[in-house]
This record gives sequence, C-alpha cells and structure tokens, in this order.
Amino acid sequence: MKPVQSIDHSETPGLVESDVEHVDNILPTPPAILRLPRELRDLIYEHYVQVDGGYIHNFETNRLLQADGSPISTALILTCRQIAAEL
Repeated sequence: MKPVQSIDHSETPGLVESDVEHVDNILPTPPAILRLPRELRDLIYEHYVQVDGGYIHNFETNRLLQADGSPISTALILTCRQIAAEL
C-alpha cells in the first residue's frame, strides 16, 4: 500500500483560505445528543423508555404498546441509526 501524500494547497490556483474554511463549515455535525458522553446518553435513553405501567404486546397486531394501550413513542429511535442502535 502506498503512503498517502499530503497536498500543498498553497500552490493551487484560485484556492484561498476562505474556501478551505467554507469546506469545514459544510461538513455535517452530529446531533447534540451524540456529542454527549455515552454514559449520559444511556441515562437519557433509560428515562425516555420508562412509562407508567410498563409495556404490553398486542399479539393481534404484533405491536408493542404502553400499558394503557397508547402507542409507544418512536421519535428518538427515528432520529438516526446510531441512536436506534444504542437504544
């Protein structure tokens, strides 16, 4: 495997420092919750999934419901794949 070569952009015509800064600004940043330590996220997840009365499984619909029959909240799970995997 060949070593990765560093590119000197100072000799690239038309490329200025503000262009490089712009590229850094468009890279996606993780959601705020993912910038927290994993231990703190686990505490948030634990609080999020607790409901009064617990959960029940409806065998007719094969769905997990809250004990009072209302649907469970999937908002946090649908935020991103990493959060869904951590839950």
